[in-house]
Amino acid sequence: MCSNVCVWFQVRGVHATEAIVEDETIVEVPLECLITVEMGKATDVGRAVLAADLEMDAPKHVYLMLFMLTDRLNPKSHFKPYYDILPPTLSNMPIFWNAEELALLTGSYLLEQVISTSSCTVFIGSNPVVCSPGPFGVNPSGQA
Repeated sequence: MCSNVCVWFQVRGVHATEAIVEDETIVEVPLECLITVEMGKATDVGRAVLAADLEMDAPKHVYLMLFMLTDRLNPKSHFKPYYDILPPTLSNMPIFWNAEELALLTGSYLLEQVISTSSCTVFIGSNPVVCSPGPFGVNPSGQA
């Protein structure tokens, strides 16, 4: 059992076991632990993409992927522990389900969401490195 906040394997999110007061800080993540869009833009490929002035549907995802794809090749990466714990699959997420499994969602709004966000994942081996937008928006610069 968990004490204050629980994180279960293969569940995308956290679950509180007691009330959380409004504006209460429950988790703090140091900036050096974040992989940011700016880090992707600073890679050689990221700079080339910026210089090409490409029109992209999901530019933030592209830059995050570029950073992770290049950084993951570095065995001394600061983020190696994170890369090492990425699940080999995300089979519990409907975005990765086959047609038969998706049919179970017929009539639900979730099926519409899955269909509209099903094209933004890159894999390294069997590890997904970027998925559909998560529930938390992080802006380390503090700008809107």
